[in-house]
Amino acid sequence: MALNKVNAYEALIEELCSLKDESILILTHVKPDGDASGSAMAMAEMLAERGCSPVIYLDDNYEGSVEYFQNKDFLVDQLVSSYDVIICLDCAIDKRLGLPKGTTLQDIEAVKVINIDHHVSNPEYGTTNLIDDQSSATCEMLTQLFRLKDVKVNLSCANNLLLGVMTDTGCYKFNNATSETFDCTGWLLEKGAEKSILVEKVYQSTPLKVMQVQSWAISNMVVLENIKLAYIKVTDDVLENYDVRVEDLDSLVDVVREIEGIELVCRLSPDGDNVRFSLRSTNEERPILPLAKLIGGGGHQLACGATMENTSIADAETKFLGYVKEVFGAW
Repeated sequence: MALNKVNAYEALIEELCSLKDESILILTHVKPDGDASGSAMAMAEMLAERGCSPVIYLDDNYEGSVEYFQNKDFLVDQLVSSYDVIICLDCAIDKRLGLPKGTTLQDIEAVKVINIDHHVSNPEYGTTNLIDDQSSATCEMLTQLFRLKDVKVNLSCANNLLLGVMTDTGCYKFNNATSETFDCTGWLLEKGAEKSILVEKVYQSTPLKVMQVQSWAISNMVVLENIKLAYIKVTDDVLENYDVRVEDLDSLVDVVREIEGIELVCRLSPDGDNVRFSLRSTNEERPILPLAKLIGGGGHQLACGATMENTSIADAETKFLGYVKEVFGAW
């Protein structure tokens, strides 16, 4: 780790360890995945071990596998008007924070907002910011932070940190898994992280109906061979017919990008009156981030999310294809 980065990490862990009696709210992005939920839970566990009383407000639309690792004692379903400290984790832009409907970060009074994230597009919306786009996951960042001070890491904390690292690297299959990622993984295993349970709950417990809709998706995906792109349109009818939630289908893009000859993958799915996009690239020379930004989203060079508001799947598909042509050329 470069010296200036080490200094930034050291300054933040000192700031976190100085917290005592402050009221602390922990937030992450809407529809939290393993890294979002894992980093929120791990941060809460670490602070609680040091005598703090943090609370987490978590969007309840999360992947089913992450619930097993959540400590419900930290969760609250209502917010108060002010906190001493708000810690935002794994959220590229503040408008994507999982807050009660109609509430923004600016609506909550806070003395300090600590923003910890690994998305390159993060605009540093906190009063304190640690953005490390070279890190595979926010949970990897927290692992590095906790190692610097050798803070107490209990079993729940270790499991949640490993959950985030494993899921954001695709169980270490993706290009973002580096030597530091494996170094952090080793440290977490030494702290007691239960890798076998994580693998079972995340990768070996897929409900049959989810596997069936994955089969439907492969059969119905649209492939633009000339630009090596495939996309899937998930409609409300599909969700109803297979009795699944959008959150159950987060692995779809990872399934499709394993197909030979496919480098760019997108899933369109309904989100109330909006349409959500999950975007991936397997080629570092063809980043997906420029496409995500045109749609109105952000994230990493090779993994992004975006939302088109007040539109249908059909209209969103038309706009999406126009943006694809603009970024990747005609097919």
